Amino acid sequence: TINTKNTTLVLTNWNSIHQLYYGKTLANPKDLQTVGGHKPEAYSVRGGWNHSGGLGVVHPDGNTSLDLKFQSSTVKTISKGVKHYTFELKDTHYPFRVKLHYRAFHDSDVIETWCDFINDDPKSAVKLDRFDSVAMGMQSPAKAYHLDHYVSNWGSEFQLQREPLGYGTKTIQNRAGVRG
Repeated sequence: TINTKNTTLVLTNWNSIHQLYYGKTLANPKDLQTVGGHKPEAYSVRGGWNHSGGLGVVHPDGNTSLDLKFQSSTVKTISKGVKHYTFELKDTHYPFRVKLHYRAFHDSDVIETWCDFINDDPKSAVKLDRFDSVAMGMQSPAKAYHLDHYVSNWGSEFQLQREPLGYGTKTIQNRAGVRG
């Protein structure tokens, strides 16, 4: 369970890391572990439940599958109100690992996340086809969430845009240097 002042992110280990909940602070997050239904993987891979997946690789033999299983987790206090959580996943067939990082800033309600991809075979290269920075599932009702972002059109670079998040996938893409 990762907490900030007003939010809770609950992850669980079901052979891989799954997101049970993200939302307002919960009084007892353990109650969520009995809730049925599909709970998304914290970081999906191509070929898994989410067939497009957030991570796509090509192994040296041309295989594009990943079967990541939970290996370990750590929690470190970085400073007052800042904790760093790390979850390590390892492929069952290839020498390939993923480390999921979450850094929670309690007082500012921010959870920073990133991934490390590790090829444990220095003699062969693994091609990364796709590596999304994050894919967080949001609980219903979707109308309770909004996305703040900035437009990149000339003259409106600092215009804050706020839009409701509905169901589905939201992609923000940088097309710097692309015409048309």
